[in-house]
Amino acid sequence: MNDTESKHLSKTHQCPNFPAQGVSLYLDDCSTLFREFPTWRLEIQREATQADLETNHHLEEIGEALWTTMLEVSHCPYCGLELPQHWDQRPEDLGRSVHFDESGWHCRKM
Repeated sequence: MNDTESKHLSKTHQCPNFPAQGVSLYLDDCSTLFREFPTWRLEIQREATQADLETNHHLEEIGEALWTTMLEVSHCPYCGLELPQHWDQRPEDLGRSVHFDESGWHCRKM
């Protein structure tokens, strides 16, 4: 594990109510996907199963990402915990989101 990964992992919310797979909630201070300052990101990812490989010729292996949705959040949607924020004033457009469809030859940002 490199320094960036260990820094990233130390800023996660480990909710006991999360589903067993596919959901993570972390402080995103490594990317400018949403903001110039750190925000909490809920990431939901669907990975390919054997059945997906049998029905989609673009997929190559089990566990490959089919799609990823990322949402900017202020609270954990599973337990309601308010997450510590890193802004002086709450942005009016809090809740930005992005969806990546990776089920074909090209990843599409929606």
